[in-house]
Amino acid sequence: MDKRSIGVFDSGVGGISVLNRLLKLLPNENYIYIGDTARMPYGIRSEENIKKISSDCIEFISKENLKAAVIACNTVSSVAVDHLRDKFDFPIIEVVTPGTVDATEVTKNKKIALIATDVTVNSGVYEKYIGMRDPQIEVRSLACPKLVLTIEAGHALDEIGAEIIEDYLKFFDDFDYDTLVFACTHFPLARKNFKDIYERQNKEVFLVDPAYNTALELEKTLKNLDAFNENNQGKVVFYTTSDPNRFRQLAIKYCRLSPDKISPVTVDLEKALRKK
Repeated sequence: MDKRSIGVFDSGVGGISVLNRLLKLLPNENYIYIGDTARMPYGIRSEENIKKISSDCIEFISKENLKAAVIACNTVSSVAVDHLRDKFDFPIIEVVTPGTVDATEVTKNKKIALIATDVTVNSGVYEKYIGMRDPQIEVRSLACPKLVLTIEAGHALDEIGAEIIEDYLKFFDDFDYDTLVFACTHFPLARKNFKDIYERQNKEVFLVDPAYNTALELEKTLKNLDAFNENNQGKVVFYTTSDPNRFRQLAIKYCRLSPDKISPVTVDLEKALRKK
């Protein structure tokens, strides 16, 4: 039995979509979630800056002697995962590869729409990996930075969020896709709005959330390491780099945990890492 924690990292609350899947599949594990809300959004930053600030976050939670970490952020997974794997000595699981596997398996007409941050779209990583699995698949990608901020503001499921989603989806009107990839972990939090829009349009689209296969990848990793925490009900410790009250409100809205189990702690990363 291995009681060590699993780190879960995102630029904000979007990674909670991944955490929810982890909690469902591996409820006995202990998790440390850090949302770098003070420096969000990551999608407009340079690749070098993303490597630096994501490394800061992982370094901070690594003090807990992690047995693995999940990069619950497509932006970081797109441009910085190799850097993080080189720096840290525990398994690091990203969300891009799991998303591409699912997308290529479910599309029937081989036309995939993808929404993400600017960095993820510009990296071309999804097109690369999808093309490696099936060169016949056509991918059309769109950066949706306003939707990230809208979800961080708490509007994933209301009319404000719906209007922004519907406006972005117009980009794909002339593209006969049957699959949409949520290539940003914020977007699955608005899944109901996406489904409602497609129902009104009488359009059948499979919504790919990379979190599902990411959770399976973590399970496989723990099995290979013989590192399951088998006997105890797990817990989640939340860290945020800005307003903890705001983060708690959003976590209560989006996380499957009961409110009494969500008590985020604010951390000043620069100060914490200097002490270390």
